[in-house]
Amino acid sequence: MVRVTGCRLPPAPEDTGFRLAVIMKTITDDDIDRVALDLDSTLAATSLTAFELLGTPEYTYDDIESWSWGLNKFGKERYLNAMWHAWTIRPTDVPVMEAGLPETVSEMRDHATVDVVTAHPENEAISNGKKQWLDHIGIGYNDFVPVTSGKAELGYDAYVDDKPALPGEVAEKNPEATSFVIDHQYNQNIEAPHVRVGGVSNTI
Repeated sequence: MVRVTGCRLPPAPEDTGFRLAVIMKTITDDDIDRVALDLDSTLAATSLTAFELLGTPEYTYDDIESWSWGLNKFGKERYLNAMWHAWTIRPTDVPVMEAGLPETVSEMRDHATVDVVTAHPENEAISNGKKQWLDHIGIGYNDFVPVTSGKAELGYDAYVDDKPALPGEVAEKNPEATSFVIDHQYNQNIEAPHVRVGGVSNTI
């Protein structure tokens, strides 16, 4: 298992699917059988569609300075409504975070069970929108697992996610697992063991 605090793998070039590929390199080399693959801001650039719904399409991921930035900038209810409405109103308009995701996830599934484990309120329309997006993009998966709270206790061997608090939760509740952190401005300075990757393709 990879147990490195703050290890940074090479950055992802533009439009190459390189993020997942580096994760795949680690997954194929290590004893990883079950992977929890996040969706929002890992596979799908949900915030970009949310910014459009908020009337601020000029914002990008480079503007998100912290995990709570959107809540503080727009207000919690307004910002989260835009995030979830991206899935209920415009699911097929949500961009991908990187190119080559269908091929990379397919390769990942050649070596491990890959479940899409995604957090959102209990809402069938949101789940349906996310599954519609996965089908639209052509990303295969073993199971779709919506959660309303923690992921660490689900017992996966590896987690691929952008949430800065998740490595700490994994270290506490599932210490043998590997946490891959998708590199964003808002998830720097994580102290718990993790492997920082430029994108999903960096995990293969």
